[in-house]
Amino acid sequence: MPEPKLPYDKLKLVRLTQEHDLSGFECEVPELADYLKEDALSDLREHYTTTHLVIYYNYIVGYFTLYASDFIILKLPNKSKYDTIPAIQIARLATHINYKNRGIGHYMMCQILRIIVECSNSIVYQVITVTAKKSAQSFYTRYGFDILEEIDEDGEKMARMYSPTLPILMSLESSQTVDDILRDVLNHMENSLKL
Repeated sequence: MPEPKLPYDKLKLVRLTQEHDLSGFECEVPELADYLKEDALSDLREHYTTTHLVIYYNYIVGYFTLYASDFIILKLPNKSKYDTIPAIQIARLATHINYKNRGIGHYMMCQILRIIVECSNSIVYQVITVTAKKSAQSFYTRYGFDILEEIDEDGEKMARMYSPTLPILMSLESSQTVDDILRDVLNHMENSLKL
């Protein structure tokens, strides 16, 4: 019998600091656990990335790392007057191995969306991008990501994927509040996950 989903009201999203004990974090992909333990804090200090931790009763049950990027749009179906557009890259996203399939990935995707919407008054990203291993591609597809191209990275099949943020951000111009927009988007996500 599968473990129940974790209650979202018991999860807390915090930014990584040197005070966090990362030694107990393990996940299915050892490189993701190693990055968190060995490189995430230095990348944060050097302003390369931001890493957010998902905490459940003082345990780190997941994390994601974001950075600002640009996205070459030559391969996209819609034309633009620019060669690149602003993007936010999901550099890493991982769930603790003991908390797999308990809703942590969904929670993190919702939090990434919240970050994008909340910062949209200061800076706008037109797409969210990720380079995903074969095993993770179906996860991102459920959240509206499309494969732009398949690549071979160090002998492993990967896919560069993207999801437009523009429809979400354009709705900010209406009378809806950020919370209303997030609720609509999250309801859409929940409905698409049930299909």
